[in-house]
Amino acid sequence: NKYKGIHVAAHARLGDYHQWSTFHTNLDKTDYYERAFSKYFPGIPREYLTALVSDDSKQAESLPPFSKFQFVTDDLKLNDIEDFCLLTLSKNLIIANSSFSAFAAILNKDVEKVVAPANWFQEDGPKQWDDLYMPNWEVI
Repeated sequence: NKYKGIHVAAHARLGDYHQWSTFHTNLDKTDYYERAFSKYFPGIPREYLTALVSDDSKQAESLPPFSKFQFVTDDLKLNDIEDFCLLTLSKNLIIANSSFSAFAAILNKDVEKVVAPANWFQEDGPKQWDDLYMPNWEVI
């Protein structure tokens, strides 16, 4: 199974969110991913398999903290359905403010830790979104 053994999978939603920056929080413009890695997965050994799922993988890989990792997904060349499956099978998740990774986290029955962003929306988005979170998620 090509998804087996993924220690941490992160989802970075970029593309269309940049067009709707007053609706969605662009997490790549914040320190969310840096905080998620440093607080919950500090010092991940290089031998641990790490995956990055994004609608713009090349841009995502160039962003801190992603630029310091060699992602197993670079070699897999996955489509959207396979990306989703990878998230549902990973041991730990850093999700984006996106239903794509949120639903994958909900469906992942063996996940140990899910880190989710506290800020999903901007001024033009919904004002209340607490019902998006599962009780066992770490929200930062």
